[in-house]
Amino acid sequence: MRRRLPTRVSTARRPPPIPLGRTGLQRTHRRIAWASLALLIAIGCDRPTPSPEPEAADRSREVATSRTPSRSLDPSSLQHLSLLLAGQQPAPDARDPVETQALDLLWKRHAEEMTQLGGAAEPRLDALWRWRTEVLAEPTDPARPLLAPAFGLDVVAAMVLFPNAPRCVLIGSVAPGRLPLPERLADPRLTDDLERLRRALTWLIAPGEIDSGERLGGRRSDALASTLHGSRFEGVLPIILVALVKAGGRPLAVDYVRIDPVTLDLVPLPPDEIEASMVRVQFTTAGDRPPEVRELVYAAADLSDDHLLSDAPLAQRLELMAPFDALLIAGDDRVDPSDRTTLRELLLTHAARIVQDDSGIPLRFLTSDRWRLAFYGRYDGTPGPSGARWQEDLAAIFARGDGVQPLGVSLDAGQSGEGHVMVATRTAATIAP
Repeated sequence: MRRRLPTRVSTARRPPPIPLGRTGLQRTHRRIAWASLALLIAIGCDRPTPSPEPEAADRSREVATSRTPSRSLDPSSLQHLSLLLAGQQPAPDARDPVETQALDLLWKRHAEEMTQLGGAAEPRLDALWRWRTEVLAEPTDPARPLLAPAFGLDVVAAMVLFPNAPRCVLIGSVAPGRLPLPERLADPRLTDDLERLRRALTWLIAPGEIDSGERLGGRRSDALASTLHGSRFEGVLPIILVALVKAGGRPLAVDYVRIDPVTLDLVPLPPDEIEASMVRVQFTTAGDRPPEVRELVYAAADLSDDHLLSDAPLAQRLELMAPFDALLIAGDDRVDPSDRTTLRELLLTHAARIVQDDSGIPLRFLTSDRWRLAFYGRYDGTPGPSGARWQEDLAAIFARGDGVQPLGVSLDAGQSGEGHVMVATRTAATIAP
């Protein structure tokens, strides 16, 4: 029996049992009831059922899961859907004219809204790309894997800053998410779901459109989860596909996976598994010559000490990625940094380079005998519970300004204006084998 992540699993509410009778009329009613239930499942198989509200005591540590779909999308359907989600028009196909008209009416408004959203996000993404080109691009371009643990769900920034990573592992607390099946793309009920998706994307790539009072670190995960909960998307998977398309990627396959506790390989979930906490997207990018299949994995996991130590396959698989780049931006404010010593030691031991704000590893652990440090932007402190993220030694460096370079943008999409970032590059002699 495989080990499960020790997290709260959201269980869908089930209909009450149908009483079984012995009379002919009762048997007829029973058949009708079962047939109706089967029809409801067939119609709504791509729409998750709302889950019970979690108890308030555990809300800060809840990690969501997603109900697995009834079947996987074939590559053509996946690419078609990904283009639609990103607001682009797929190539014409042989669809039925009536279906085509309904599909076009439904998605035309979405494409228009996505164009406006892209325009609002363009200045920040351009600034991120310029900074990446000047600072992060290395002459040898080693194309290391990317690990973004406890990140602020800014998939777009991860794709912009590390476009050459052959493998990306993103870890958060929001559900992996689902996709509508091809036959449901013209369903008018998708209108509300697409509006929710655009709202979630606005949180990530157009922070100026969100009230500043709502843009506080880990609370953004709550807002995203609340925005997408109950929709056909449910989690971050559609956001990942939009980010891939916008970055010139071409999704090839999506599957829900788990880590084999013996081989540590990612293996597809068995057909009878109905809850998923990890999803894998395989894709290619336009710049690859010849095309190279890359991999992006999103896992909903609790990275606090107790949970990470009890989930040995996850910790061991992360170690197998070494050496890797690490991105720690807009981490969860609700978790005390002292409760993530296991994750911190993993990064200090196996990361070749760390790009982070003050939600990452405290400066005092990045000693000069092992790390070469560079600082960018302005550090005014990030609001958090009791100022948990504020670092006096980091503030002193930015206050003196010695060697601090301009940033011109915030790597945290939830922060307007110029933010701060520290790049820690491991010295060659201390890179772990």
